[in-house]
Amino acid sequence: MSLDKFQTLTASEREVLRLLAKGLTTDEIATRLGISSHLAETHRSSLMRKLDLQTEADLNRFALRNGIIVPDD
Repeated sequence: MSLDKFQTLTASEREVLRLLAKGLTTDEIATRLGISSHLAETHRSSLMRKLDLQTEADLNRFALRNGIIVPDD
């Protein structure tokens, strides 16, 4: 995985990635962003495909390795 793949994401997908990596559910993300749960799930599926990630753990590792989120102190 690389940051180059991150550049292929839309702004909405990037925000969903950040929120997923922080532990929010799809429904919580939808509420926070003012979008439908279906659209939040579509963004999640799309970013997982674009980044070639299989699991939420993969997503979290990607986010940490690429500075999208930082570990809690």
